[in-house]
Amino acid sequence: MKDWLAPTLVTIVCYGLWGFFPKLAANQLDPKNVVIYQSIGAVLMTLALPFLPGFKWQGYEKTSIFALLTGIIGVIGNLFFVAALSKGKASIITPLTALYPVITLLLAVIFLQETLTIRHGVGIGLAIIAALLLGA
Repeated sequence: MKDWLAPTLVTIVCYGLWGFFPKLAANQLDPKNVVIYQSIGAVLMTLALPFLPGFKWQGYEKTSIFALLTGIIGVIGNLFFVAALSKGKASIITPLTALYPVITLLLAVIFLQETLTIRHGVGIGLAIIAALLLGA
C-alpha cells in the first residue's frame, strides 16, 4: 500500500465527521457557540501534539505566518459553515463546501506555477457537477 493512502483515508473519515457533527450541534446551539466548543476541542488536540513521537518544534518567521493565517481563516470558514448548517441541510451544504479544493488548485496554479492538465480540468468539472447533483 502506498504510504499516503492510510492517512488519506483517515482524513476522509475525519472530514466526513467534521461535516456532520456541527449539524448535530447547530440544531440546538448558536453557530458562534458551536465554533467556540469546536475550537476548545482543537486546542485540546493541539496541546497533545508535542507529546506525539517524532515531534520537533520548528519556527520560520517568513512561513510561520501562513500557518497562523490557516488557523484564522479556518475559524472564519468554520463559523460560516456552521451558520449555513444551522439554516440548511447538511446533505446540500457539505457537498457544496467540499468544492474548496478547486480554490486551492487555482491558487496553486496562479501563485506556485503548478500545472493544470486537461485531466485535472475534467476532474474539477466533474467535482463541480457532482457537488451540484448532491446538493440539488
